[in-house]
Amino acid sequence: MYFVGKKRGFRLAELGALKLKGCLHIKHLERVKSVTDAKEANMPSKKLKQLWLSWDLSWAKNHPSELQENFEQILDVLQPHTQQLLTLGMIRYKGVHFPQWISSASLKSLSLNCLPNLIRLSREDGENMSRGLSILEITQCPKLLGLPCLPSINDLRIEGKCNQDFLGSIHKLGSLKSLRFIYNDKLTCFPDEMLQNLTSLKMLEFCRLYKLKVLPTEIINLNAI
Repeated sequence: MYFVGKKRGFRLAELGALKLKGCLHIKHLERVKSVTDAKEANMPSKKLKQLWLSWDLSWAKNHPSELQENFEQILDVLQPHTQQLLTLGMIRYKGVHFPQWISSASLKSLSLNCLPNLIRLSREDGENMSRGLSILEITQCPKLLGLPCLPSINDLRIEGKCNQDFLGSIHKLGSLKSLRFIYNDKLTCFPDEMLQNLTSLKMLEFCRLYKLKVLPTEIINLNAI
């Protein structure tokens, strides 16, 4: 785990000369002031299997003049050696989309936690994003409009607020075997089309959906559960 600081010796650039492998969690990325500073970390040289990137949302609230575009540009140059990257986690990222490198063919697991502005998973919103992705965890991403076709996804976990457009896109995940909804104090119903085409679904979990009134009608056709 690496905590980015403001003083010399604690900046992101200190990672530049290190030959890192395995797992890395970088915290306090809000302290990275520019794309130039982020490039000095030399992330393309890091042959990582797991990468976690996190920002401090309270800092962002106290610095409203910080351009949102800056978050997206900095993330773009934090691309590691993607051919070996299996797991990626993003915490409190403030951008509206991800760079293209998130679509790495090697990526198997993607965890998104508290991304308040995220609208789509990629700028292009292509249908071929992360074709090898099998596990997707989404927590508190209320503006995410929908998912592209992810043919290898078999485990989807959704926690916190989400919109109906996003829920309606779940039917694209034809290989889905496990679908879990955890804690949502606003959701009252699901779109009827949400469970269509999910013929491989074996586990469907609803937990702490306090205002849920009706289940999707297609639930009666899920023969594999």
